[in-house]
Amino acid sequence: MPEVVINLKNRSKHSVVVGAKPIKKDEERLYLIGASSKASVCCKTAGLERKHCVVRIRGSDVFVHDLAKKGDVQVNGDTIVGKARLLPGDQLKVGELCLDVSIRRRGET
Repeated sequence: MPEVVINLKNRSKHSVVVGAKPIKKDEERLYLIGASSKASVCCKTAGLERKHCVVRIRGSDVFVHDLAKKGDVQVNGDTIVGKARLLPGDQLKVGELCLDVSIRRRGET
């Protein structure tokens, strides 16, 4: 199964630090988004919890999971409950942080 590569592009005024590598768990890769300095995407100014949400890649499937359960994680303007599938071109909003989602299989241009 081809490996999926995800790119999150910051579209907001908030400063973002791309930090820790993804957590590898069995056949999954987890990208933590939050205010924690250990997060894969760290932002301390957008009203985020330390562990606000996680982007989970398993095989060719990509999902975002709302960990904070504050009702402020959105995909394309729709608030998610629990988890939602991410597709190329989706816009992910976490608190006040706006991210563009780019997903491709390794080797694609």
